[in-house]
Amino acid sequence: HRPGKLHRHTLGTASAEQVFDEPDGRFFLHCFRSSSERQLIILLNS
Repeated sequence: HRPGKLHRHTLGTASAEQVFDEPDGRFFLHCFRSSSERQLIILLNS
């Protein structure tokens, strides 16, 4: 299992929206909140 897609889901709705896709299987996706919790940081590494 390789995390490569990021989805956004709003509570109370039925579906999620894909906001990022890394098709290259050599990369792993990680995401973190900024210290202010106002931004999402997407990190890719191989």
